[in-house]
Amino acid sequence: MQRVEKETVFILDRSISMEYDNKFNEAIEAIINIVNMFKIRKTSIVAFDHLVDEILPLREITNLDEMMIEALKKVFPRGNTNISKAIKFVNEQYTSTNFFLISDGRANLALNGSGTEGEEIILNELLNISKEVKEKGNMLSCVSIGEDSFLSFLFSISTKTSGSFFVSGKVLEYEKFKTKQKVKVIAQTIPEELPAGQPTWAKELNTTHVAVASKELFELYKNSKLTIVRNEKNKKIIRVPLFSVEEEVLKSFRERLPKRTENVRKGKTILLDSSARKALGAKPGDELVLEFLEF
Repeated sequence: MQRVEKETVFILDRSISMEYDNKFNEAIEAIINIVNMFKIRKTSIVAFDHLVDEILPLREITNLDEMMIEALKKVFPRGNTNISKAIKFVNEQYTSTNFFLISDGRANLALNGSGTEGEEIILNELLNISKEVKEKGNMLSCVSIGEDSFLSFLFSISTKTSGSFFVSGKVLEYEKFKTKQKVKVIAQTIPEELPAGQPTWAKELNTTHVAVASKELFELYKNSKLTIVRNEKNKKIIRVPLFSVEEEVLKSFRERLPKRTENVRKGKTILLDSSARKALGAKPGDELVLEFLEF
């Protein structure tokens, strides 16, 4: 792997959605792996939620020196997710620089302070900002973090600037994953027995976003390196952890909606929360593709 001669800026997502499921440690692991992989010697780290802070000014580093490690130790998840603000901030500071966005892609704020997870308006804003990044001679690569990340959201903004796209703290190139199995499914709403199915936004924000599926599909997920849901109509993709419909917490759901439960058990239906459906541009009743990937 060749050394990166350009200055490199890491844009680290520290929003509250990075708090659960070990995402933040995965993000730090990704930074460390990228520094080693590309033999980066001059770097800066910017952390963001709804605010943006430079936590490590641009400097020469020797491998992973003490100052870099100490800077990362002081960052903790908090706040909402404004990726637009973070990218705009670094783009105003640098020219001819490599940016690495380390995030789950679950942006819920636009520059004007509006927005919810998965909204098209936030993606469109980021695509416009990505044009500005390329115009300044900067390049933005993305590393998706977490099992409930919005893959195509991150992929599309990295593509706009001729950047690369990686998955997880191990920093694996997305193109290296191969489809092991795929299943056509119908999207329906998540059960109210799960946090993401309840009208408590703060609780949903702090909980892994799962998709409810059959026990058989759940077993495939456990043996998959990467499980995604794809909308064939618009090519949008999200990463999902699956949750078996047979779990005890869903007992009342199975009793309340036996017909829907049976469709899930047969592998015909998966249950997705509203932010996942928004990110996919899908409505209840739409056909999607569930894919299990390996490398």
